[in-house]
Amino acid sequence: MLRLRNLPLPGTVREKIFPILGLPFSAQATQRPLKAEHEPDEEDNYGRLEIDRNRKHIMLYKYELQDLVHKRTKIGLVEALKLFDEMRQKDRKKVRPYMYTMLITSCAKNGYLDKAFELFEEEKKKHLRPTRATIVSLFNACAESPKQEREKALERIEYLRQYLLEVSFTWTDQRLYHVMIKAYGKLGKLEKAYEIANEMFERKISLNAETFANLLVACISDKEKGFGEAIKLFRRMVFHGIPRTLYTYKLLLHAARECNVGSSEYFERLIYVWVNAGRIVYDQKRHVRRTIGKPEPEFSFAQDITYEYFPDGSYKYVTDFQPGFRRELVNDGGVSNQIVPYSRVRLPPQDQPNFLIPTMKSRAGQVINIDYYSLSNKHNRMCLIGGVKGILELMKIDKIKPDMSIFTQLLELTPNETKAENDVLNLVLESGIALQTGFFNHLIVRRCRRSELEAAKSALVTMQRYNQPVDLATFGALANGVFNVKYALSFFKDLENLQIRPNHQIIKTIITKACIIRDYALIKLCLEQFTNNQLAPGREVLDILVYSLEDERERLMAMERGKIEPKGRYLDEERSRDFTKLEEFFEDWCSKTTIQPDTHPWDQFKFERKGWNYYKMHKYEQEMKRRILERKDVQKTISSGEKVHVEELIHDVYG
Repeated sequence: MLRLRNLPLPGTVREKIFPILGLPFSAQATQRPLKAEHEPDEEDNYGRLEIDRNRKHIMLYKYELQDLVHKRTKIGLVEALKLFDEMRQKDRKKVRPYMYTMLITSCAKNGYLDKAFELFEEEKKKHLRPTRATIVSLFNACAESPKQEREKALERIEYLRQYLLEVSFTWTDQRLYHVMIKAYGKLGKLEKAYEIANEMFERKISLNAETFANLLVACISDKEKGFGEAIKLFRRMVFHGIPRTLYTYKLLLHAARECNVGSSEYFERLIYVWVNAGRIVYDQKRHVRRTIGKPEPEFSFAQDITYEYFPDGSYKYVTDFQPGFRRELVNDGGVSNQIVPYSRVRLPPQDQPNFLIPTMKSRAGQVINIDYYSLSNKHNRMCLIGGVKGILELMKIDKIKPDMSIFTQLLELTPNETKAENDVLNLVLESGIALQTGFFNHLIVRRCRRSELEAAKSALVTMQRYNQPVDLATFGALANGVFNVKYALSFFKDLENLQIRPNHQIIKTIITKACIIRDYALIKLCLEQFTNNQLAPGREVLDILVYSLEDERERLMAMERGKIEPKGRYLDEERSRDFTKLEEFFEDWCSKTTIQPDTHPWDQFKFERKGWNYYKMHKYEQEMKRRILERKDVQKTISSGEKVHVEELIHDVYG
């Protein structure tokens, strides 16, 4: 084996090839070569490379980061960010591009917008080109950002789009368009989401079920007319032959629960198009696509334009819209069929019109009147899409099996009465789907809010019959039925016997109801529960209490002045005195109680970042400890059980 020290090199050449670093030349020539895997960081004035054989390999950091990121928890993200800082500051490792992608993706899933873009800017600063997955995750971070940061998220979206234009990004990725639609949609920009969908159409990127699902998410963000837009999108999916999925129906029901149908003029236009759907040959779409030489039917998401399609492939605009539909439409079928509040007219499900179906089978042409103002009620909005059985029938036609979340949403959209709720429960049993505790929790909440305690107890009996466990959310649902001190004492006693500690949400539910009914004793009992269980009330609870007490004080003063006639419990002469005692108790309770501060959702991800000096000092302490423990006198002292005077030994070791 040829050794470098035996080479006949001149001294000047040796000095150039083997610079003296405090070791003899023979030791340098035979020393194992080391490769620096890091770069000096100018921000902390660290201008020299230090090589440490005890540092972890870069691949070990990769696997540890993957394990933490794949946990998909907020704690996992914090630990991953700490490990990332340790890798850069302690071991001075070069950051690989895939590490930025992993961390940005994890930040996006948790809505940590600032950190995601901080990592993105750091990646650009190191002249690393972000991957397509990184860009998608950044848009997703904008979509999942909290409500407090909505304006900042919109600015970040525009910044990202400008960056993609500057780097000549190829706009052919369907997933990128989908996440852009989702981002604009969740931030309340429905028109922007439609513009992105139009851009997909112009670039000849296919629109599939996921595209329409993201557009439905955008509809849900528009509380004024989101439900009307959701019906339009569903009809367009049927027309273009795009298969519906379970997620599509979940989003449609979500829109029915949360959103209205728009202004009266806007709704009149929608109804005009839906009722006259027989004039539009929707079922000829596939034939048109296969016809050679015929123009492809066009459509626009941003503009409210209605098209008529004909079997030969031609189409034209609908321009003869006539306002005042609700007063002028004539019943062509000779059947009295109205969409009115559920309590006034109850139609069999098969006789209810369903505006989701753009064919004559929807019976839309037989509608003679729609009570527009009743559609502010979510139960009445379900009549537009065929009711509960109408939705289930559509899912059966699309060969989609509903799950428990679908039935839970249908339960929330049924009228507030026991018979309608039992009908939904029977449909669940007929479908053969396994019941879940969450479904019964929603059922108990509805019945407790109506003060139908016996019906709520029957729901608990049904839970036991089908072997469904009771969880803490079940007790939170039962808390809605507590409306006096007697029930409250019994409720808290049952929790104590079951060794269940009431949480903040349970006490908040009871105290909200107590403030509504102005029960002083129940309010005082709830405040005592906060103290006994060592719970810090939130700002929302205090706002409810302060508002209720101020309103009650004004009411009592008005009664004393004769402006309001006392009724019910206000006829009690001790009412004013009890209220004064409650105010004194509330002031004393506030002075002794710690209030839960308002925190930003990103505060849970922040931690104290440690710089290079911290790790340098830590390394110094570890080396000092090792040298002290290697001394024989120290080992002898430790084995004899005596104390070691570290201060004296430090001077001996490093003196």
